[in-house]
Amino acid sequence: MTDIIDELFSPERLRRNWQRSAKTVRQEGATEEVFSAPRQILRQIRILIEQQFNGDDLVVLNLMLEELQGLFGLRGEATTAEEVAELDAAIHEIINKVEDLLEAFEIGGRGR
Repeated sequence: MTDIIDELFSPERLRRNWQRSAKTVRQEGATEEVFSAPRQILRQIRILIEQQFNGDDLVVLNLMLEELQGLFGLRGEATTAEEVAELDAAIHEIINKVEDLLEAFEIGGRGR
């Protein structure tokens, strides 16, 4: 029994399956589906921000959201784990900055 379990979880077997799955996802165009949810959420955030803020505040936030959208696009095209990790870190950094700015603008009474 342990031989069967060892075979199921062997690194070589898992690696082959991961590589085959990654190729299948890229070939079927599923990558676009996987990354459409964050883009939809980003679109909704943009709408809410446009309803709440104006002027320079809105310009700054929209620039950050455009950068975030670009990073999502790059993330969908990333081919190595290192690229994915770097892009994930950049995405999280921008999300944190947007969150901090939104909080600061609201505290400062700069929303509509």
